[in-house]
Amino acid sequence: MTIIQPKTLGLGAAVLALALGPGCASKKYVRGSIAPVETRVASVEGKSQTNADDIAKLDDKVETDVSRLDERTTTALDRAADAQTAADRAQGTADEASARAADAKDFARTGLGRLEQTVIDMSSYEKAAAASVLFRFDSSVLTDEGKQKIATLVQQAGGRERYIVEVRGFTDSTGDPEYNVRLSQRRAEAVVRELNGKYDVPLRAIHRIGLGEDNPAGENKDRAGREQNRRVELTLYVPKADRPVALSSNRP
Repeated sequence: MTIIQPKTLGLGAAVLALALGPGCASKKYVRGSIAPVETRVASVEGKSQTNADDIAKLDDKVETDVSRLDERTTTALDRAADAQTAADRAQGTADEASARAADAKDFARTGLGRLEQTVIDMSSYEKAAAASVLFRFDSSVLTDEGKQKIATLVQQAGGRERYIVEVRGFTDSTGDPEYNVRLSQRRAEAVVRELNGKYDVPLRAIHRIGLGEDNPAGENKDRAGREQNRRVELTLYVPKADRPVALSSNRP
């Protein structure tokens, strides 16, 4: 439905009145009647044009603001996406670091357990080799055969850094028991000198004792048994865990 403005109705009424009026109306009268109306119409048209221009400017401003808002919104969304990507990356890095830390912790626990076991093994010695070096009657001088047995036992150490050599000297039952104790000690000392002097076995690794007639290996009633009793027993003990090193003679 078309809405007719009041000012437009006034103009139409004036024109209609002029058309229906008496023929004696002069041009001057017509002009005088129409001029104010035209002035008002021009004023209304000017205001309408001004309002239209203002509305157009407002539309442009709104469109510009909306465009800027869209740009800001897009930028904000892009930044939010970048931030989320960075957060995801950081979370992934944190998860990876946490996993590595857990692995390192497990590795440390395993290593600590192995170290503890190694310490236990280092303090726990086990028998690795043994030899019996025989001596002539009433003698503490090593024979060539006895020296060879000592050399073989040293080789059994396997170049280990840590080991213990137990040296126990004995005699047969012939003679005075106290003399036999001293003789067994001299025999043990002869073996120690060979170990230390020729093979650089440290004295701290050697435990020696002379036991005289104790613990006979054979019967003292017969010659063969007494020969077996005139001896030095060597026992090599090594830890369950150790670092091997070279062990060689310091003399030709």
